[in-house]
Amino acid sequence: MGIYTKLSTDDYKELEKKFIFHCEADPKTTDYDLYVDNAGLLTFGIGFNIEGNPNWLVIAMLQKLSGLKSLEEIERIGYKSDVLSYSNGKYDNFIECCCKGSNSKLLNIIRRHKTDYKVLNNQKIPHLDKLSKEIQQLIEEYNKQDGIEKIPVKSFSFTFTEEEIDIIYNIGKKEYTNKLNIYLTEHNKPFNHMSIKETKLYISLLSFVYRYGSKKIQDNQSNFMHANRSRFLLWFTLRYKIFSGSEQYKRRIHEAAIFGLLECQKDDINQADIPASIKDIFSHLNFPLEQDGLSYLDQLKTDKNYRKIDEEAKKADVIRFSKQKRYDIIRQSVQKTACIENYFIDKLFLKNNFLDNVIDFAVYDNIFLIFTQFIRESFTEELKNKKGSEELFLLENIYVVECINKEKFLEVMALKYSSLQAKCNVLLFLNSTSDIVND
Repeated sequence: MGIYTKLSTDDYKELEKKFIFHCEADPKTTDYDLYVDNAGLLTFGIGFNIEGNPNWLVIAMLQKLSGLKSLEEIERIGYKSDVLSYSNGKYDNFIECCCKGSNSKLLNIIRRHKTDYKVLNNQKIPHLDKLSKEIQQLIEEYNKQDGIEKIPVKSFSFTFTEEEIDIIYNIGKKEYTNKLNIYLTEHNKPFNHMSIKETKLYISLLSFVYRYGSKKIQDNQSNFMHANRSRFLLWFTLRYKIFSGSEQYKRRIHEAAIFGLLECQKDDINQADIPASIKDIFSHLNFPLEQDGLSYLDQLKTDKNYRKIDEEAKKADVIRFSKQKRYDIIRQSVQKTACIENYFIDKLFLKNNFLDNVIDFAVYDNIFLIFTQFIRESFTEELKNKKGSEELFLLENIYVVECINKEKFLEVMALKYSSLQAKCNVLLFLNSTSDIVND
């Protein structure tokens, strides 16, 4: 397995930013302005947490004061923990005095607004015009000093445009990209580092590091070790196994969704490889795991944490992609009905249900609906007179051994096998009882 289709550079950059914005910021409460996030921390834009990481505030102020180097120069610098290395030399004294560190004058002014107005989680900081005037006063006080370069700001605004958010994001993401790249190259190399650059998998992993840090990836790296052999195992890990006790449901569901359960042909990004995906998924889904005897499907049915994730995925405000234009790139980038509809006899079957059942992942049986439907469409005609054939298509009764071959499949169905795991070189869909096989 392990097919990671590369996007064009422009498509990748746009999808990466839009995706992380979608996971971080709530469009109902933020428009690039200051707000208080789920953890009660002051934040702006795409999850730029200025209390947890005051460097975001410094970068924002450098941008607001026209004190940043050009992006081309910053690209050459790479990520630096001392963000003043991104400045063009202007107003460094002001940044050092008023903006840097967790107890900076500017951050304390912003915090006071949070306290004065008793701002709750996921709420904007009110009266930004008043806050902007206080920042203006801070600049004017600074300008009264002798022997310094005056800051020529007549009116300051702490409201951010989309262009400014793009610039800040492209600078700040270097920290997370570096952390991810170190993990990918130094810790047992669970992936071919270059093969996943500019892919949806890379976006999912970058989002993971962006929120939780590379240490958490290292703690969970055993969950990634089979990734090159199975897309299903990697998808399962992203969706269910990382931070099973965490309430970051929206992010985790989206990280799994953007990577996707379907494989694509290497030479055609728009053509889903359904047979390969079926082989991958059902080679793991129903066979028991050695440590506890439960299959992955058993876990989906019984594990309370997994079930909670699926329950959360049903909530419209958690998973459904916003209809706002800014999210179009996300909705367009995940696997669409148009990519796979030619596999189906009844093409209308998925037209209205695909986004709900495959992308939104409402419940575990709908997650795999597209694959069971493909099996049903492929083999129902040949098996319609065979007793119990419908039961073969139930999720819990599908087992896969090796590759797909319709003629050999029909031939195998007539043979008398004593074991579900008989060694053969065909794709084998069997009912879990030997009666169906021997019928």
